[in-house]
Amino acid sequence: MDNPIRFLFEKLTERIFGIIGSNIGTSLSTCRAACEAEQQNLLEDLARKYEAEGKQKLADQLRLQAARITGTDPASDGAHVLETLGATQNLIELQQDEVEVPRKRRRKGRSALSGTTPAEDDPAGNSATGGA
Repeated sequence: MDNPIRFLFEKLTERIFGIIGSNIGTSLSTCRAACEAEQQNLLEDLARKYEAEGKQKLADQLRLQAARITGTDPASDGAHVLETLGATQNLIELQQDEVEVPRKRRRKGRSALSGTTPAEDDPAGNSATGGA
């Protein structure tokens, strides 16, 4: 009984996430298009202003910049960001591998392993610290 219910919830979750993701993507695409149109409008207004002042080169530069704003595929920026993040993650992993220095293993003396002092380890009572 648990298996069919789990299967149903998994399928519902997949559908809900798909719908939500689609709505968010559409909203972002719409917002981006509106912002691009607003930027193009602003640049065109500035170009007209500078053209009226006799600054034709500046007006042409602004119109050229406005023409570059238009993107045919809004998802291409997302793909570029993901590629950059993937490359950055790979670079971080490579740097960590290069920086990682193997640690030297410390050798513990017999006294550290057995829990005794050096004087107790020496059956003759001689120790390195100047015993009898």
